[in-house]
Amino acid sequence: MSSGQTCGRPVGVSFVPPELKDEVRKQLKESYMALEYSQHGTEHKAMWVCDDIVLKMDSTVVTKIPYGFRTRYCNKSTAIYCSPSAQSRKSLPPFIFGCIFKKWFRFHNERPMIENCSFVTVPVRITETGPTKIVDILSAHRSLCESLASHAEKCRGEAACRADRNYAETPPWKCRIPPLFRAVVMVLDALKEPSSTGIGSILKLDKELLRQTVLLVHTGEDSGLSAPISFRSLDSDALPLKRDDVTTNDGIKIVRVSLGAGVCFVADLERREEDAHAYARDRWEAEMAQKAEEWAEKKLQRAEKDGIVETPWMVYAVRRALAAQRGEELEEYLIDYPFRPRWV
Repeated sequence: MSSGQTCGRPVGVSFVPPELKDEVRKQLKESYMALEYSQHGTEHKAMWVCDDIVLKMDSTVVTKIPYGFRTRYCNKSTAIYCSPSAQSRKSLPPFIFGCIFKKWFRFHNERPMIENCSFVTVPVRITETGPTKIVDILSAHRSLCESLASHAEKCRGEAACRADRNYAETPPWKCRIPPLFRAVVMVLDALKEPSSTGIGSILKLDKELLRQTVLLVHTGEDSGLSAPISFRSLDSDALPLKRDDVTTNDGIKIVRVSLGAGVCFVADLERREEDAHAYARDRWEAEMAQKAEEWAEKKLQRAEKDGIVETPWMVYAVRRALAAQRGEELEEYLIDYPFRPRWV
């Protein structure tokens, strides 16, 4: 997907030509997946633009997390702790989410696994009185992991109790804390003003992925992973640490890299862990393929019943199918990235 451009009514097409039916079905299934990813991104974007639903860390001990917060913070690969110095008016910078989503989405060839609201990272906003030293952030993260793990265990227990009558709606894997989440954290401790901020200007996310930097910190907790965490692959990407609270004698593995390199590192670990448990991805892909097939078939049946291509989804699918028949690629997209249209 790229910068969006919604399509209008079809020109000279009022029904699905029989010879195009298979191609239209294919385009509809692609649209279903695009819709799923767009909704997935929009849900995660909300945590960067709505301060009420982001977890705020004001100490190194997490005493209680409201139910809705616990659900949002499960099934994530890591957490990104945003220091007060990296916030804008005590809120998270939403363009950082745009950068993360774009890099993660493309790293996985536009087909990342998004089961049960999974994502590469989830934001934690550190308050003015919260932990800012690396050692304190690690303590806070351990506390967060324990609180989330307790919630996940409760969910699995409830799922087991419902196994005979309602298992499909509450599967035991719905709320979990991946081992990767315990093993590595990201810290956004500084923020450079976006390179384009004027009215009508275009913010180039690829440029910001290089300009903005993050800290990657190994917590030392590698249990459950297919292999230990190592930052050696980041040697060529490493930037000056610029921290006076961490020394080589502390035994903390930490590296500063560009935001893009940081996202790619975590996404690569995601892929490694998925490959080690390929059955989970195979199951998810099979489920999504079935849902896409059913959704596309309903759209086709509706069009055939009404005898007209009317809905935006059918218009889009037919236009792209016609273009494919001519050996062309239609440069228009019904669904855009889930961030502002002028972010590219």
